Amino acid sequence: MLIPKIKSLSKSKLVKDSASYTIISFLEKISPFLVLPILTKNLSIEDVGLYVIYQTLIEVLKPIMTINIDHAILINYYKVEKGKFKKYFSSALILFGYFFFFMLFVIIIFRDTISSLIKFPAIWLIFVCLNVFFSFLVENRQNLWRITFNIKKYRNFTLGISVVKSVAGILLVFYSGLGWKGMIVGHLFGYSLFGIYAFISFYKEDLTKWSADALFIKDILKVSIPIAIHRFGIWLGSAGNKIIIASLIGTAATGSYGVVAVFGAVIAVLEGAISKAIIPHIYEKLKENTSKQNKLVVKMSYGIYLILISVSIVVYFIGYYLMDYIFGKQLNDTKLLLLPLIIAALFKGFYKLHVHYIFFTKKTLQVTKITLFTGVLNVGLSYFLISNYGITGAAYSLVIINFIQYVLSFKIGNKLVPMPWFKYFEK
Repeated sequence: MLIPKIKSLSKSKLVKDSASYTIISFLEKISPFLVLPILTKNLSIEDVGLYVIYQTLIEVLKPIMTINIDHAILINYYKVEKGKFKKYFSSALILFGYFFFFMLFVIIIFRDTISSLIKFPAIWLIFVCLNVFFSFLVENRQNLWRITFNIKKYRNFTLGISVVKSVAGILLVFYSGLGWKGMIVGHLFGYSLFGIYAFISFYKEDLTKWSADALFIKDILKVSIPIAIHRFGIWLGSAGNKIIIASLIGTAATGSYGVVAVFGAVIAVLEGAISKAIIPHIYEKLKENTSKQNKLVVKMSYGIYLILISVSIVVYFIGYYLMDYIFGKQLNDTKLLLLPLIIAALFKGFYKLHVHYIFFTKKTLQVTKITLFTGVLNVGLSYFLISNYGITGAAYSLVIINFIQYVLSFKIGNKLVPMPWFKYFEK
């Protein structure tokens, strides 16, 4: 009886769509990891460090320059009346335009101060901002196709931009004389090309009304600002370490740290793929709120624990024995960072699992409090540990912060959605 049920389930549209989006998302997020070994073997560790800082700047500038307006669009696609969504979308684009160019103006004025603080060339800060601008259009195009289950267009668009920006960047690194800067220009080429295409498609779908509604603007700000604060808190609690390393030690140390951190990022990508496949089923069972279903939820959660721990062990040994081969011998001395960074990534995976229990109750402010508190704590702790122990201090700071995030998310999640975590094996 089980085999026919499995076959029937595997043929369902829901399972096929979930699997498709998971695979596409995994391929999209894994592409930067495939590029990095090419760069480490052909650029100096200082240049790799500048590229790592560029990636870190993208992460922090997105919530600052877009205030995560794209999330408000995504959340309200089905909540706003179909006839009014076009006006909502247009209001969001106008709000984004005003806010983006205001922040761009501020960054241009203070570019020299920012440059000296993070050890990143001032003129290239403008290129980073332009990448954020076009990536906003790209991500909204992806979101609308994803939420309307237009898998073919979503797949071609998503994988297309991943390939174009990566290939263009690598070609410019080797054949233009730009070095690491070629990656920024290559990304700008890819994002601008696909961003312009996205905007044209919005126009054809009559989503660009060029008029804003005050009530919609208010709703967009209400939804997006808390998410932007949450995203900024996440950045402070993870990627912020790289900026502090660059400021205190230099770009070479940032490069070493960023490359080793890739192994931990692999675990994060896996966790994201698992979440897209498993979390909807956990939510479904949580709605029933029965003893039997709650035990199944705990069983599924323990299963995710086991998968993440197993993968972490495998990734550690791969990194320890193959790091020289993958990234070059210049990073051999950084193997000491591998274990703490993988443990930190493991705790982050546990944290993300339990955060979903909080999201289920719609108490998202609790998540923002966790990320902002631990993010600010990470800045102070990282500064102290990096000042005294170098980049090793940054790795152990991340372990401590991610562990605190995990404990807080577990405690708050279990308070909001009590589960038989410790009574699971009782009859």
